[in-house]
Amino acid sequence: MPRWQRVYVIGCAAAVGYCLLYTACDFGAWPRLTYFQVERTWQFTAATRSPLPSNYLGTVLWGVIGGAAAAAAAWAACRMRKTPIDQRWVNLWGGWAMTAFGFGCAYYLWNLWP
Repeated sequence: MPRWQRVYVIGCAAAVGYCLLYTACDFGAWPRLTYFQVERTWQFTAATRSPLPSNYLGTVLWGVIGGAAAAAAAWAACRMRKTPIDQRWVNLWGGWAMTAFGFGCAYYLWNLWP
């Protein structure tokens, strides 16, 4: 497999993993690292009663974990493959990455709906 294909597949897998866990942690109300501005403390919590605490960093952390896990899995799969992949698979990987990003954006846009 050529180097550019390996980098491309790993990058697309990382983007899909990031978008998937970034969205899933909000949808599933998973515990996240949250900063409480008034108390000036950090807590690992699932939900708060007040809209004041900021859990954005925790959401990004979930996304980074998902992206790193997907990139590691893609790296391991690419190491086993020796021949180049077909152009249809290259297009499919790119399509998956763009679709995951689009669905993630659509989910958070839908949450802004009144």
